[in-house]
Amino acid sequence: DLHAQIERILAQPQYQQPDLTLMQKLMEAIGRWLRDLIGAWGPGVYRLQQAWPVLYWVVVGLLVAVLCLLLYHIFATIRYALQGRRPKRRPVQTRRVSSPEDLRERATRLAGQGRFAEALKMMHQALVQFLDRQEILRFDSSRTNWEYVDCVRSRPSLAAHMRDLALQLDRVWYGNAALGRAEYDECADLVSSAWTLVEGSE
Repeated sequence: DLHAQIERILAQPQYQQPDLTLMQKLMEAIGRWLRDLIGAWGPGVYRLQQAWPVLYWVVVGLLVAVLCLLLYHIFATIRYALQGRRPKRRPVQTRRVSSPEDLRERATRLAGQGRFAEALKMMHQALVQFLDRQEILRFDSSRTNWEYVDCVRSRPSLAAHMRDLALQLDRVWYGNAALGRAEYDECADLVSSAWTLVEGSE
């Protein structure tokens, strides 16, 4: 009779405990594992739990935190290794920072100083921006010299001028070849001819 009365009392709603959440179950499992681990260190740990329970749980909490950090570090390392490090690319510069005429004047000044390689690159940029202004191609600093040649392939005469300029740029900037006054003047003539060719077709 006594057992039956106790069971009826404990069956009442106020004595029923709610089900543990997934996180609570996980923490309880980790706590049991840590208690078993700590218990293997000797009976002194149990005495610590009985004498100073707050300190005991602080130690347990620190160990759980260390374990979580370790697991996160392992996860982050694996994820980093699988994805690989991808370098950030700078945004593509697509706007004109100077007018084509200003660039040609700057190229002329550089050539007057004997800086023919820089003047050649500036002259080519002036031509590209001029063609962009004429809506023949679109200026994009991420494009190569030969991609600009492909953009004007439908205009054979203009493409020939652009191709000769691209060859000279490759020879000077990538082949480290010397560029003298005579070679620069030839390139400047190519730019002037291409410029006049486009203006004459308007």
